[in-house]
Amino acid sequence: IAGTATGALLGMGPVYSQSAGFDVWETSMLMAAAITAGALLQFPLGRLSDKIWRTDVIIGVSALSVLVAVAVPFVPGQGARVAAFILLGALLLPLYALVLALANDRLRPDQMVAAGSGLVLSFGVGAAAGPVAASTAIELGGADGFFWVFVVLAGALTLGALTTRSRENHGKADFLPTPLSSPNTPEERREAHAE
Repeated sequence: IAGTATGALLGMGPVYSQSAGFDVWETSMLMAAAITAGALLQFPLGRLSDKIWRTDVIIGVSALSVLVAVAVPFVPGQGARVAAFILLGALLLPLYALVLALANDRLRPDQMVAAGSGLVLSFGVGAAAGPVAASTAIELGGADGFFWVFVVLAGALTLGALTTRSRENHGKADFLPTPLSSPNTPEERREAHAE
């Protein structure tokens, strides 16, 4: 789900932006702002997930994403769409790192590489599906249909996290930021983070 949301946002964000009436410069600034917001919010969300249960952070981020996406069609003006797009970037782009950290909390070190490769594969499949879902939503619902994709995806993630929520702590490790372009092992991220 995180991969699909990321693929929809990054793959179809420019198409949404132009269909909503933004020019090329405004579109590029909108995309840059959403990606920057996602990169910056990764740190406080990660720290928060070190202090409370990661599942609760995932639930909170997903539920807030649903609220933001639902509100867009009902709030007039381009400013609301800009704010919503940037907020969705801030909330949805860090989800992969949060889910990876949650998975690693529940695995032995010898399981992490295999699990990480499976997560990268599933993220990639989702990322490929994201633009298809977003383009279909824009085709059916106009520019604001773009946001309904995130209502569905973030809603599904919220429900999924609620149903699998666990209060068990399996050796919770500190969160480390994960670049979207090169997910790698926790050991490699710790070494890079230490440098």
